[in-house]
Amino acid sequence: MSRKIQRPTHDEYVQFVEQEFNFLESDYGYRKSWDKKDAFRVIYSGRRISVHIWGWGYGESGHMSVNLGAEELPYRDLVTSKLPEHIGSTGRQQLDDLREHAYRLKTDCQELLTGDLSVLAPYRPFPNADELWFNREFSTIVELLEKVDKPLAGKWKTRYEYALKNA
Repeated sequence: MSRKIQRPTHDEYVQFVEQEFNFLESDYGYRKSWDKKDAFRVIYSGRRISVHIWGWGYGESGHMSVNLGAEELPYRDLVTSKLPEHIGSTGRQQLDDLREHAYRLKTDCQELLTGDLSVLAPYRPFPNADELWFNREFSTIVELLEKVDKPLAGKWKTRYEYALKNA
């Protein structure tokens, strides 16, 4: 038996997103731009970073990415999940997902929101690192990782070792 999804109306969704993510405008000077084609998508743009927010699955879930231009940054590596009891539940999964993302940004990503990408160094050792990895450009990865002067996260240590063997 499938569970009944408590879907927010479009007006509830917009009001909720604007309330939860208002700190991007008030604290960081981001500009908000609602998508003209998809009424459940909004982008908050800062000087270097943009935060993309969208509803998915007709109310089933809410998603967010942090981008530098077209590159999606691994912000999730900076944060830890917050239990629903710490942030409160709306009873609507999509809104709860978005509330958690807003909470994560507020509490764990202040440097990133100001454009300081150095906090990502262990998880994004150079621009478009994941793209190079998925394209299997091992020689380039080895060359770039050898220039990194900060400790790498476990995932990138493993990738470096693999790239060395396959370059």
